Amino acid sequence: MADDFYAKRVNPKVVLAPGYNVAPSTFLPVVRLDEEGDRELTLMRWGLIPFFS
Repeated sequence: MADDFYAKRVNPKVVLAPGYNVAPSTFLPVVRLDEEGDRELTLMRWGLIPFFS
């Protein structure tokens, strides 16, 4: 996956496994830009914050 998205950095904790049910507070692999503007593959927690909170 890192090669497909040309990610220069990969978090060693990222384990890619198929997942079809993503619940709030689940950590998912994400490709994002780091501070230098390079792509990195890292884990981020998915969540939802309602507008009324």
